[in-house]
Amino acid sequence: MLARLGAISLSLSMILLLSMNYGSFALVGFLSATGLIALVVLHPWTARLTDRHGQGKVTAAAAGIAALSYAAFLACAHWKAPAWTLFPAYALAMGSSPNVSGMVRRRWAHLHDGSTRRAANAVEQVADELCFLSGPILATILVTSVFPEAGVLASGVLLVTGMLLFAGQRRTEPPADPAAGRRESSPLRRPSVWAVLMPYALVGILFGALDVTTVKHTTSMDSRSAAGVLLSMIALGSAISGLAFGKVRPRSEPRVPFIVSVAALAVLTCVPLAAARLLPDSLPAIGAAMFAVGIGTAPVIILGTSIVQACVPEARLNEALVWPSSAITGGNATGNALTGWIVDHAGDSSGYWVPVVVGPAALLAAYAGLALHRRTDDDCVAAEDVGV
Repeated sequence: MLARLGAISLSLSMILLLSMNYGSFALVGFLSATGLIALVVLHPWTARLTDRHGQGKVTAAAAGIAALSYAAFLACAHWKAPAWTLFPAYALAMGSSPNVSGMVRRRWAHLHDGSTRRAANAVEQVADELCFLSGPILATILVTSVFPEAGVLASGVLLVTGMLLFAGQRRTEPPADPAAGRRESSPLRRPSVWAVLMPYALVGILFGALDVTTVKHTTSMDSRSAAGVLLSMIALGSAISGLAFGKVRPRSEPRVPFIVSVAALAVLTCVPLAAARLLPDSLPAIGAAMFAVGIGTAPVIILGTSIVQACVPEARLNEALVWPSSAITGGNATGNALTGWIVDHAGDSSGYWVPVVVGPAALLAAYAGLALHRRTDDDCVAAEDVGV
């Protein structure tokens, strides 16, 4: 939980810090995109190392790199170094931290199967959302009430501490398999994985747009400190829906429920735009809209994770579980960069149009992935065997 909380609080801490020290949301958007692209590139490579050498060894080594990169970024931001110096420091800070959430899910897959595994996925989704709930609030309080660099500093301390504690948990660690890369093909060669990746990338754009637009909108209302609370409403809604969804066993295999869940999320992501247009000065209205988006989030993530776990051999599961996360992250990077430019040039709440446009595209991608997956059933175990 500590490592996840640190990683989740970094993005908003960076947005708030640089908007105060540099005053450019375009810079914030492109820097965020650079860091997230570094994460997308480095996380799968780290996951392959984890499959081959074990979670403990790789995580401990990554903790040292993360500590140094956080320190470099803080130094550049504090002394207002030239903007270009921020990019390599932040990219390394983002890319050096492994996907702890995916590694925990890998441990659950190693220890359990059947309905227990699906319940474990729901529990992990709730744990993620609790971090998403508290992370923005923590970041906002530290940056606005302590000092601008406090959010990034706390993020780094939490991340490195959590990584080291996780690396020490050897009892539940799945065994390393040095030959995994040679014996099993890449997860990206499985159509079932692509059936999840395509809609996940577009869902990431939705959330990247919501992050930047909400910070910009609250800043224009002279309520910058409310941004973290408003964004945390997404996590609160997702945590509640995750708890409820984890208790329900679907009657059909997961592909159709997955596309239905993406359709529901696409509809709900129109609510923030409606709230900003109808009640532009109402923070409670924006918060309620974010909560509505969160309600639609957990089913998409839980079902997508279940599909991947069902369709990829255990020896490559660390890497396989990184790719959906990387798809969301890559989409988030695109959403950050695109929306940062939009709100700087077209108005404070204009970024809320991005989810309205991208939502239907996510639904089309989910449907296309469903058709692709349906033609290649042979790479998955039966749905009832994995409890999805």
